[in-house]
Amino acid sequence: MPEKHDFSKIEDRKKFKNLPKEEQDVVVGEAQEEASLINEIVGKKGSREDYKIITKLAEEEIISKKEIEILKEKYNQRLDGILNSQLTVENIETFADNALTQTTNLVDDILSQYQKYKNKIEPTASDNAEQENQALVFFELPDIPNILQSIIEVKEKIDNLKTYIGVDIAKNNNVVITPPDNNKKINDGNRQGIEQKRMFPRLLTLLYIIEHDFDILPTPTDTPITRGIVTPDMVRQTTYVRVEILDLDRAVYLCDEEGNVSYVFDTAKISEQNITLNELDLYTKEDKNSLISSYPGIGIRIRQTNVWRNNITAALKEPISEASLLKNVRQISEFRREKGEYLPFEDFQREVRNLYSQEGNVATWYRQEQKNHSNWPSHPDKIKIYKDKGWKGWPELVGKENRLKKVNFEDFQREVISLYSGEGDVQKWYHLERENHSNWPSDPYKKYKDKGWEGFPELVGKENQLKKGYLNFEDFQREVKNLYFVGRMDAYEWYKKEYKNHPKWPSHPDDTYKDNGWEGFPELVGKENRLKKRKIST
Repeated sequence: MPEKHDFSKIEDRKKFKNLPKEEQDVVVGEAQEEASLINEIVGKKGSREDYKIITKLAEEEIISKKEIEILKEKYNQRLDGILNSQLTVENIETFADNALTQTTNLVDDILSQYQKYKNKIEPTASDNAEQENQALVFFELPDIPNILQSIIEVKEKIDNLKTYIGVDIAKNNNVVITPPDNNKKINDGNRQGIEQKRMFPRLLTLLYIIEHDFDILPTPTDTPITRGIVTPDMVRQTTYVRVEILDLDRAVYLCDEEGNVSYVFDTAKISEQNITLNELDLYTKEDKNSLISSYPGIGIRIRQTNVWRNNITAALKEPISEASLLKNVRQISEFRREKGEYLPFEDFQREVRNLYSQEGNVATWYRQEQKNHSNWPSHPDKIKIYKDKGWKGWPELVGKENRLKKVNFEDFQREVISLYSGEGDVQKWYHLERENHSNWPSDPYKKYKDKGWEGFPELVGKENQLKKGYLNFEDFQREVKNLYFVGRMDAYEWYKKEYKNHPKWPSHPDDTYKDNGWEGFPELVGKENRLKKRKIST
């Protein structure tokens, strides 16, 4: 084996010059091979200390390139396993704690291995934190400190939400939210033999999604929660809750008890159907399913699966669609490799404008492009740091004129009338045609409230059949009694189905006749009312 030469020493340089040409070539070749090995092992980010250690290790043949590469791959795989673990309803309460434990164990193993290599050359008692940083760079995992910080932030977020729920922030509603269908009750309240159901922290998971995925801090004002009641004759003994997410135009119905589906509704589209959330509360599962089937996009039914978390997130975005439901887990890491800081608004807007092609819907384009930018918020229109720093709207973000702010109701109505054929359901036609008009709002009933809006029929100059006069209460009650057979079925349930056959029967007689003789559904058909008044749902 050729003699080693330290070219930093004059004596060794002289020796090298006196060697025959063939031996010089061998020495140079070995030096180049060793340098290449060291560079590959340490990488571009290696410190002088790393080079010193590896050089000595390579010289003394203590370790090999292959061994280092195997360890790098092993540690990266462990880190990927942590980052790719999925937060679910089942594991949310332990998810961050487990990730924190796994990551700290990984760092300990990396440091221990690094110290073994280093101490074989020069045992030292240098600062442990400094060695830890050197070890992470050496094994090409320098972003672990940021990942650890991100895990801690997720843990704190979940812990804070648990505390928030524990404060009993829900508004109590003295009705059964999502009441059971008629055939799913226990006779005489007898619960003997009923199996104890497993509980899933769906409410906690939903609030986490709202904060983590949409940058919306849950508060009683921005995300009000309404809690219902349960009765002794119900199989389900945990109440459904309704969570409104005002900034997203969504209402979510969920129950933590096993065997209960969740629902997400578009509140704008619910309002278009003249349905209030208090009324929707009283829809049974069968009613809610029927509503969703009748009006595609108004809501969605989500079963408990391993992709519940992903599906809820998808349903909170626009538009609601069955096609958005996932069958397989989508790999979404809850943790960041980089520091989780958003750009200042001016820099953010500059980046967005540079990338936007000036074609297509801005919000739709942004939702796709945002996935490529960790420092772009998922909902820049919702987060407070932009609301107060220059945010005006999606068109303004990319330098476009916001036409929605320019069109008055008269011009809007004139344009709609000029395009409507005069046939078919106005509301359904409008929402299809609106896709061709960037200046037509999705919620004209909100935008033009108190500015001329009356309803979709009036928008195109048609008579609104819903506003035709109903029967006076005496005539109405007489008709109802003539058709209802006592003992046939619950008066409330019967009326829900029967009123649709009578254009002069209101869908909500408790509202229509509340000051004109109304007492309740039992009284309406001549029965004694043993329960409190119930508000009808359709």
